[in-house]
Amino acid sequence: MRAIVIGSGVGGLSAAIRLAAMGLQVLVLEKLPGPGGRAFVHRAQGFTFDMGPTVITVPPFLEDLFATGPGDPRLYPDFPKEEGLKHTERYVKLVPLDPFYRLHFPDGTYFDYKDDPEHLKGEIARIAPEDLEGYRQFEAHAKALFQKGFLELGFTHFGSLLDLLKVAPDLLRLDAVRPLFSLVSRYFKSPKTRQIFSFEPLLIGGNPLKVPALYAMIHFVERHWGVHFAMGGTGALVRGLVRKLEELGGKIRYGAPVRRILTKGRRAVGVVLQDGEKIEADLVVSNADYVHTYGELLAPEDRTWNGDWRLKRTRLSMSLFVAYFASRPGGTKGRGFGTTTSSSLPATRSSCGTSSGGRSSPRTSPTTSTSPPSPTPPWPPRGTTPPTPWSPCPTTGAAWTGGGSAPSTWRRPSATWTRRGTSPGSWTAWSTPTSSPRTTSSGP
Repeated sequence: MRAIVIGSGVGGLSAAIRLAAMGLQVLVLEKLPGPGGRAFVHRAQGFTFDMGPTVITVPPFLEDLFATGPGDPRLYPDFPKEEGLKHTERYVKLVPLDPFYRLHFPDGTYFDYKDDPEHLKGEIARIAPEDLEGYRQFEAHAKALFQKGFLELGFTHFGSLLDLLKVAPDLLRLDAVRPLFSLVSRYFKSPKTRQIFSFEPLLIGGNPLKVPALYAMIHFVERHWGVHFAMGGTGALVRGLVRKLEELGGKIRYGAPVRRILTKGRRAVGVVLQDGEKIEADLVVSNADYVHTYGELLAPEDRTWNGDWRLKRTRLSMSLFVAYFASRPGGTKGRGFGTTTSSSLPATRSSCGTSSGGRSSPRTSPTTSTSPPSPTPPWPPRGTTPPTPWSPCPTTGAAWTGGGSAPSTWRRPSATWTRRGTSPGSWTAWSTPTSSPRTTSSGP
């Protein structure tokens, strides 16, 4: 049997590896000149820039993937057994971050976020001692959501509305449906701690004011497995996945954009490339966005339930505005980040509302700067990944028409980074909006 996978992002490569381990002939079609999708790598003037994800939160998913072999796709109905990272280390080196994040506030205070419960309590006592008891209650609630929402429901197939209705009582009992920020506000009094324990959805394009409280489980996901960085950047992880796929006999074609998924009797039977080439297959997997897959790759008669009427009403999550920095010789002496991921949180809730649902850049916005671990501090040497700050921004235009351009100017986020000390001084900057709108998605 032959399988075609559209897109060589982390999800596409993961699916391709499983299919190849099952014994299928796998061909991955990628429109870009290299692998990665949103984890694509850009190189300029000797520097390497990760274009998307920067940290890893559940290494067992990768370990399970790298442990696959011919005839052993490791398809289990439950969470993979934890076996260390011995298979992963053959392909990429992951290092734990300590702390996970350093969260900055406009008044100059900061919060070091890590997996040590006593440390977290100490940080809370330092900036909001009135919330110590609230954290104890939140911790217990987040653990219950983690056990139900991640370890159990994360491996539950919802093939029908009835399947979803079966778990609804448990979700309601855990108060998992109300907005995350509302749940956090129930336990914390300080605006700072409310932001600290609700900001993580921003990292996946979610608005803490709107996503369900089930997302509070992220606190325990990070507490349980930590936050890791792939040495050499996310591109090193992508290269490891490509190597694993090729070892299993899979192939990748770059510069091969798909124009249409071919169907016969409501079943995918192949694809047509932009240049008109037809490729037949027994199975087609699309790792492209939901809107692009149903709106562009499938013919209208093949998507009754996901027709134009539905796509036009689809609301996209917020985009990102990213700046890529490279150091000048002599411009970084004595400078450096004390942590790998440094985030600045705004003082108001309106910035999240504007970024996720508005059509203009907010006056204040959460900003994050990732400074990769380097064997030669204080800054990464030439040829490695430099720090990359980013800010969420509104996705403008309709989902169906492929809108989603970032604001036309980057002066406001740039000024924010400079004012808050996130921008590393005398640096040359490249800036770019995200190339396509993001849709909120989940999965390893």
